[in-house]
Amino acid sequence: MTEVPGDNTVANLKARIAKIQAVEAEIEEKKTVIREFYKAAKQEGLDTKVMRKMVRELKMEPDLLAVELSTSNSYRHALGILGDTPLGQAALVAAGIEPAPPPPTENVIDAEAAFS
Repeated sequence: MTEVPGDNTVANLKARIAKIQAVEAEIEEKKTVIREFYKAAKQEGLDTKVMRKMVRELKMEPDLLAVELSTSNSYRHALGILGDTPLGQAALVAAGIEPAPPPPTENVIDAEAAFS
């Protein structure tokens, strides 16, 4: 049988739920403000998808970010996306990322053929 909480416990429960609801309302307000920031940025011509990615990256632990960027760079390199170009190499160096060594010429995936 379920135990019925006493009056003190019920009051405590109601107070905690009210606090949680208040915090959730504050979170929704902050999310609305953030959406407005992104909306304004988009209207100014900024790429909000990239901005969201950058915000996410800035929250990450430096070691985890380095691993993610390195893996992403390796995948781009394997697929021949940007990292193999002089501009891509310069961008990686400017970002403080060691460019990956050139991929082997054998067993290279042709990205256009693979995704068409």
